[in-house]
Amino acid sequence: MTVVRVPLVAALLGSLACVSVQPLRDPAQSIPKVAPQVVYVTYNDNSKIPVSQPHVSGDSLYGTWQGVNEPVATPLNMVRLIEAKQPNPKRTTAMVVGLAAVTAGAIWTFSLITKGTEWCDWAKNEMNQYQTAGQQCHPA
Repeated sequence: MTVVRVPLVAALLGSLACVSVQPLRDPAQSIPKVAPQVVYVTYNDNSKIPVSQPHVSGDSLYGTWQGVNEPVATPLNMVRLIEAKQPNPKRTTAMVVGLAAVTAGAIWTFSLITKGTEWCDWAKNEMNQYQTAGQQCHPA
């Protein structure tokens, strides 16, 4: 069961790290290009709604108010900010570096465990080259 969970957790973390909600700089250009399923619209009065199936036509944003399933048609000059989930290269890089560090640490730890007395013998030899072989690393 645990063997199955590890890849699932890694996939979940990967999906979270690779995207984040970010502002769309030019909604008229970005929405067709990014093709988000949902955008988060902040109006000039700071009210905020999620709009699914968004598209821009002329100077207005159209879609469906998510959760309420009502049509939305909003002039872009009434909107302060439009955000959508987009790829986030910084978070992706941090996730890859973090997973690499965890993997390297796990491999190093596992190699120490499996080496057993070989590691102990080597360490003792490095610390004190004058001991005899019989005095080195005897398990209690």
